[in-house]
Amino acid sequence: MSDDIKIKVTKKDDCSKTYLAQASENYIQKEYDILLANAQKDVKVEGFKQGGVPKEVIESKFGVRILEIVTDKAYKTAIAKIAETDKNISYISDPERVEPYSKTSIKISFNVQSYESINVRYKNISVKMPQLEIIETDIDKELNRIAKNFAKRVKADENKPLDNDDIAIITFVGTNEEGEVVKSASMENYPLEIGSNVFIPGFEEQLKGMKKNEERDIEIRFPKDYHSSDFANKLFKFGVTLNDIEVLEIEPIEDELAKKVNFKNLDELKAAIRKNIQESYNQRIKEIAKFQVDNIIRNKYCNESVPPEILKREVERMKTMNNKVEDENEIIKNATKSLNISYIYNDIIKNQKIEPTEDEINKFIFDQAVKSNKKIDEIKKEYAEDKDKVNYMIAYITESKAFDWILLNVDIDKYKISMDKIEDELLKLIKTIDKK
Repeated sequence: MSDDIKIKVTKKDDCSKTYLAQASENYIQKEYDILLANAQKDVKVEGFKQGGVPKEVIESKFGVRILEIVTDKAYKTAIAKIAETDKNISYISDPERVEPYSKTSIKISFNVQSYESINVRYKNISVKMPQLEIIETDIDKELNRIAKNFAKRVKADENKPLDNDDIAIITFVGTNEEGEVVKSASMENYPLEIGSNVFIPGFEEQLKGMKKNEERDIEIRFPKDYHSSDFANKLFKFGVTLNDIEVLEIEPIEDELAKKVNFKNLDELKAAIRKNIQESYNQRIKEIAKFQVDNIIRNKYCNESVPPEILKREVERMKTMNNKVEDENEIIKNATKSLNISYIYNDIIKNQKIEPTEDEINKFIFDQAVKSNKKIDEIKKEYAEDKDKVNYMIAYITESKAFDWILLNVDIDKYKISMDKIEDELLKLIKTIDKK
């Protein structure tokens, strides 16, 4: 079998080899005869019984097609042989005829493009990963939020001054700098929770201390970046009438509250809150860590040559995705880095034999259903009918697991941080990555 198809390299460049594959006469004749015999059994030709068509007639009608099938098999066999030694193939061209095919000679030429595996020194990579430290006060804040959702609104004492957490039932009329009443800046009997910051900055603060039936004029300048140009950076006057004040009657934080959100008792609810907070931040911290690692790898290890055909496609993809006019050389540079980092992840996935488990696939489908507000069966049907979606799902899961492997091999700087500082810390880490 080793002499049936001879393969040799006729041209070699960075990441690219052109091969010549030549099938032996014995191989061609053997494969040709098998196909011819099968055709004799199955082919129907007018004037002959099925199975009784002479070989000469079969050859005259289908000889060229039979040779094409033999050639295609020879091409696939040659590729399989090359793949035994070259594990990093990214692109294989269609075969080209070197000479007309015949029953004595089949020669085909094709181009194979491969990437070189990159040796990343993971121990030299340092990653900052804050570890969230959750205390009882953090749990209590979430419990208060849950309790507030079940609170009853009751009328406050007639003489109570308006303060944070009160519900102000207000009627207000907004006028612009020309003194014109603006309908979209006016409302009647609007329930506004003081301290919720749902209105523009300064509005709620200026209402504090008002009592029922009191009227007050306030001035507010809208932010420069306000979404409507009719209001952005404009000074408005508001005539506000406080029609009533309501307060929230919050029930005690006890087992009964936990049962209302489908937990057996308060301890079980607290444990679930702690777990949810931890998992949510752990995922965000991991995503930022991945940005850090990918950025370091991209800058230190991703300048290797990549298969030209794949690079061409990646450059075109980037041009389509980016509306900005960029320098061609810069696009090629970024495309090269992007491909190299994908090859690094591919090598980890391949070498560590990483595959998605059934549980991981089910979790992915569940998450997609939640995000899109669809039923799980709908998402499953979408993926069953779309190979691209399936490929994306597999790539997402396996790349995430490959990064888990990377985290086991890099130098991680872990440090504890409290809930009140975690958001600022994550933002700081993101800004650090952007600067690099």
